Amino acid sequence: MTVAIVVALSAALAGLTPAFTTPEWWFFSVGIVLVVAFAIAAVRASTRFLFLPQTAGVLVLIFGLTLAFAPGAAIIGFIPTFEVFGAFSMLVLEAIQSIQNQPIPADTVPGIVFLLAAGAGLMTILIDLLAVGMRRPALTGIPLLLRVALPTILDPGLTDPFWFAIAAVGYLAVLYVGVGERRAGGAVAVGAVAVVGALLAPLVLPPTADVQNESEAGGFTIGVNTFISLGENLRQPNPSRVLTYTTDTGGGQYLALSVISDFEGDQWRPRQPEDPEGDLSEIDPAPGLGPAVTTTGTRTEVRIVNMGGRWLPAPYSPTSVTGLEGDWGWDERDRTITTDTSTVRGQEYAVTNTLATPEIEVLRAAVLGDTSGLEDFLEIPEELPESVAETALEVTAGATTDFDRAVALQEYFTDGEFTYSEETPVEEDYDGSSAEIVGRFLEAKAGYCVHFSSAMAVMARTLDIPSRIVVGFTPGTVVEETEEKPAFWSVSTANLHAWPELWFEGVGWVRFEPTVGRGSSPDFINPAPTDTPIATLTPGEVPTLSPTATAAPTATPTPTAGPITAPDDGGSVIPLVAVSAVALAALIVLLMPLLPLLVRTGRRLVRYDRVLRRGSPIAAWHELNDTGIDLGWQAETMTPREFALLVRTGMPQETIEALGRLLLATEATAYSREPGTVRLRDLREVRRGMAKASTRHERLQAVFSPRSAQWRR
Repeated sequence: MTVAIVVALSAALAGLTPAFTTPEWWFFSVGIVLVVAFAIAAVRASTRFLFLPQTAGVLVLIFGLTLAFAPGAAIIGFIPTFEVFGAFSMLVLEAIQSIQNQPIPADTVPGIVFLLAAGAGLMTILIDLLAVGMRRPALTGIPLLLRVALPTILDPGLTDPFWFAIAAVGYLAVLYVGVGERRAGGAVAVGAVAVVGALLAPLVLPPTADVQNESEAGGFTIGVNTFISLGENLRQPNPSRVLTYTTDTGGGQYLALSVISDFEGDQWRPRQPEDPEGDLSEIDPAPGLGPAVTTTGTRTEVRIVNMGGRWLPAPYSPTSVTGLEGDWGWDERDRTITTDTSTVRGQEYAVTNTLATPEIEVLRAAVLGDTSGLEDFLEIPEELPESVAETALEVTAGATTDFDRAVALQEYFTDGEFTYSEETPVEEDYDGSSAEIVGRFLEAKAGYCVHFSSAMAVMARTLDIPSRIVVGFTPGTVVEETEEKPAFWSVSTANLHAWPELWFEGVGWVRFEPTVGRGSSPDFINPAPTDTPIATLTPGEVPTLSPTATAAPTATPTPTAGPITAPDDGGSVIPLVAVSAVALAALIVLLMPLLPLLVRTGRRLVRYDRVLRRGSPIAAWHELNDTGIDLGWQAETMTPREFALLVRTGMPQETIEALGRLLLATEATAYSREPGTVRLRDLREVRRGMAKASTRHERLQAVFSPRSAQWRR
């Protein structure tokens, strides 16, 4: 039964793997399931109390989670304290916030791993209680069905028939073991027909039609994933509306969500906000903006339709935000707006921001002086291929200013040699944004906004131009005015995008657009007609854009997946000794159910030796008595003659004769001055006869879980 439960639940958990970017959470959760399940089985083998095995399962689950996630706050690494439960609550909060922030597939941050592992352990305890403790194995299908159906509820595209079938096989095994041999045939047959029908129905039924239009209703709120896993969002079909807005700029607005500026190791990483300011009514001016740049105040009113998360979509350089519900703050370094306790879901708010329009001459005159505070934006990973810097020097060979070099870099990507592709990076195995992938992208010359933006940003750094990447939305499309509502801009998941921004002294951050066929190039790069202002971009904003401009999807930075960490140690990776301790504990727990088998086998060998060497009737009769107990014959209170009368019923003649010789020798030893002797051959003959008279289930239980060897005796 324990093995069947483990198989069914492990398969049900595996059905969730498409919902996450990495599978290590599954191995950890299955380890928790194994430890908890076999701990319950071991305790059940030693007690008659109904709920004691489940209590032991809860304790083992708590010890395991403590050892994995908060060993530093525990006694000897696994005995929990109040600090441990505080760490658990922080992990749950982290998981909830991450779920709000991320779409599918999501990064397996430590909080999510903790939640999945704890849920798997609790479900193991529940299923074991239903199947064994309450003797209702059929009811185990309810929690298993909920777990198997979860991927389909999240996204029908995540459904995997293979893991559904394996989970169903595990459930049928639970039924087979639980209902007994005599009734198992019908139960398993009905279940098998249901499983096969569920797998074949989608093949014969007509498919449902896909909804192609943008919709505001139905489905789950759309989170925004990290920059690193942007490709998964790009390949999602059927865009849905995320938000709508109106603005007084006369055109659309780029809406920024978060900023990515750190190269950790060889990978672009989102920088988490540090101590965001709480007052959104007066936000400081954009950093680096000098008096020589002309600025204009604008107002944008936003309504979130179908999006969740902690990052607020807003035009660059906001000066105030009003109308938000919950506790929000702005980041002093990036001017992004975030929350730790609320969500962007359902918000309606107004943003005023400073729109800068610098002259090209001002940009060309910008010379990088003091780099204090800009060191992170100039960092280059050691793993960056030399070809990246060489290409940057070659492309900008004729440029004399940083601005001209930036323009040359952008034109390098947009001059026709590069193509936009969401599939090529996957097919050629360079999907992502690491330093190595940037080099491979420059060779393949095909990718999406992650590749274009990260390549231009790192190439600019090799030229000593500070750079960063912004994740957000392109302006979207205009919805014309009707009798019911005025015109507004509609932004969908198709407008998710990433673009590079470069720093110019006296101007600040300036947006560029290297991605082919996505977004909108700044007007100072491609001069507009004479009736349109020439300089319309800077610090990350474009005031007037074509309403048809769209962008490839991307996602907000959330903590990237990585090794499970212990919150009390400040996020340190679980030490090897802890992993080894978990493995050793798991091995011990796995061997515990075999203890009754080992005890019973040793006892039998000792008795065989006494019978063989001394012909001991007492040793032989004790062995027969324990054999009857193991087979469920209720032999504890019977005399030898009563037990012999019970055993001989239906036995073949040779077994009856051997049993008679054993009985006479035992009674002679008990009541006569001359003790009798027995032969080992007779003892084995009677044991074989007793085994043949029992069911297969009784024989298996007698071997692997002998009642006569259990600790209660």
